[in-house]
Amino acid sequence: MKRLIKQLLLFISFPIALLVIIFIFLNYTYKNQIENYKFDAKINKIVVGSSNTHTAINDKFLNNTKNISQNSECFMYSFFKLQTLLKNNHQIDTVFLGVNYFNFSAYCDEYIFVPAVTSRYFFILPNKIQFYLLKNTFNLYQLIKTCLIKGVSNLKNTSDKFTYLYESEDLSTKVPLSDKTIEKTIKKQYCENGKLYDYSNSNIYYFMKIKELCKNNNITLILLSTPLHSKYKALVPLKFIYLYNFLTKDFKKNLIEFDGLKLNDNDFLPDGDHLSASGAKTASEYLNELLKVK
Repeated sequence: MKRLIKQLLLFISFPIALLVIIFIFLNYTYKNQIENYKFDAKINKIVVGSSNTHTAINDKFLNNTKNISQNSECFMYSFFKLQTLLKNNHQIDTVFLGVNYFNFSAYCDEYIFVPAVTSRYFFILPNKIQFYLLKNTFNLYQLIKTCLIKGVSNLKNTSDKFTYLYESEDLSTKVPLSDKTIEKTIKKQYCENGKLYDYSNSNIYYFMKIKELCKNNNITLILLSTPLHSKYKALVPLKFIYLYNFLTKDFKKNLIEFDGLKLNDNDFLPDGDHLSASGAKTASEYLNELLKVK
C-alpha cells in the first residue's frame, strides 16, 4: 500500500513540477517582454480603460495616439499595465483613462477573477497579485488552463496582438437599441437581487493609484467619460452619480464628457453605454478636434 501511494505521488508530482516550470518560464518571459516594450516613437498619448473606451475611441482618427483599452479591464489591470509600460516609454506625456459611472459599481469586481480576463494580464502582474488571484479565483483549473493557452499564444503573437495590450472582441449585435435593452443593462451593472450594488473598493483604490502614477511621472491624466445614451444616463442611480462627481471633481479641464457631441440611436449598441463603429468614428473625430484646441 505504501509503495502504491509513493508511486502515485511520484506520478502526480511530475506534471505539477512541469506546470510550475512552465509558469516560471512564462512569468519571466512576459515580465521581460512588457518591460522592454516600446511604442512607436511618435506615440505620445495612450488610451486605457475597459470596453467603453475600447469601442468608443478609434485611434485611427487620433494623432500620435494608441488605444490599449480592453473589454472588462478593471482599473487594477490598467494600473499595472501602465506602471510597467511607462518605464520604457518616456515619450508618453498624456494618458486618457476611460471613467464612467458603472466603473465604480461592485459589479466590475467580478471581472477581476474571470479567467478569460485574468489570463490576459496574469504573467505581467507582480507575484503578490498573482498569488492573490490564484487564491480567490472562481475556477482555479480554468484560470490555469487559460493562462497557459494565452501565455503560449503570446509567444507566437506579434506585439500588436499581445493579450495584455490588445484583445479584440466584436460587441456588435443585430438586436436594436430599446428601452428594454437599456433597462436590462442598468439592472446588470448597478443592481443585484433587486438591491443596489456597493461601490467597487478595488476600482476606487486603483483609480487613485493611476492618478498618483501619472502625477509622479509628470504625465497629464485626462478622463474620458465616453458617450452614454440619454435614456441610459437618466436611469443611472444617484448613488453612483454622486461618487463619480466626487472622484472626478479635481480634474475640471481634464475631464472630457463629450457634451457637444450629437449621436443617433444607430451610433450606440443596444446597451446604451457602448458605441457602434459609426459612433466611435464620430466620437474619435470629435475628440481629435477637441484636443487641437486644448
